[in-house]
Amino acid sequence: MTEYNGAGTTSSPVVLTPEVQRAVWSWGVGPAALADLARSCGIEILGLPPVA
Repeated sequence: MTEYNGAGTTSSPVVLTPEVQRAVWSWGVGPAALADLARSCGIEILGLPPVA
């Protein structure tokens, strides 16, 4: 059974937008650690993060 996330896909219902990625990095979580965490939790990372 797949979950419908309302965006027309059956991919992960949880996504990290660039804005969220930047906020998480401000807490001291680096890009590589965030990517590893997202993969292990099945979270989809959308697009490239904005350059600070």
